[in-house]
Amino acid sequence: MSRCGRTFYLWLFLAASCSQGACATHSVLTGARAVPVDNWQFTVGVSFVPQLEKGDFDVLGLPMLDFAARFGVSEVSDVGVRFNTMGFLSVDAKFELFDNDAATMAIKPSFGLDLIQAVGSNTFIMQFDVPLLVDGHVGKDATITLAGKFSTLFDAHGRHDHYLGWDLAGDVTVQDPYVKLGPFVSMMWRLNNEQQLARAVDLLAAYGFAIRTQDTY
Repeated sequence: MSRCGRTFYLWLFLAASCSQGACATHSVLTGARAVPVDNWQFTVGVSFVPQLEKGDFDVLGLPMLDFAARFGVSEVSDVGVRFNTMGFLSVDAKFELFDNDAATMAIKPSFGLDLIQAVGSNTFIMQFDVPLLVDGHVGKDATITLAGKFSTLFDAHGRHDHYLGWDLAGDVTVQDPYVKLGPFVSMMWRLNNEQQLARAVDLLAAYGFAIRTQDTY
């Protein structure tokens, strides 16, 4: 196994060892800069979702894992697929609006399906996201990403919930040039006044860290 592969699987083992349980994550889990053409990028994210129900607050909340893969299709775009331990599967496409040494901006529309709900009931819960990502580059070893995003949850019965929020994340090279590590925090607020979906809540929050291969420089 290559040096890159050994390092990534070590980080994957460490991530899995500290994440037992399942709950949805809401972070964009990527930066604005596209993966180079014909290259792959693999990401493992560990998220914690604080519990805010019935006046209680549990800062650790429920942990879960995200697995994501991206592939560069052009100089300004890539495509991705993502799966988490809650059974949520999504696909997306990212398009750079501009890119230079100081900053990168991109849009990343995505569509997802809750597989557990699809199998366990007659209801399909789907999600459509439109994040706008902005990277601030600090040399080649660090990136700060701010993402504003609009999200819609909807089902086959016409029920829906709309959310507006943001992500703040970072990437720091921990083993040049193969592996990056970065924390993130995500907050989203429900816009409609009445809850449409039984599992929807007023505030969607998550925080954690991501381990990433393949430098996007």
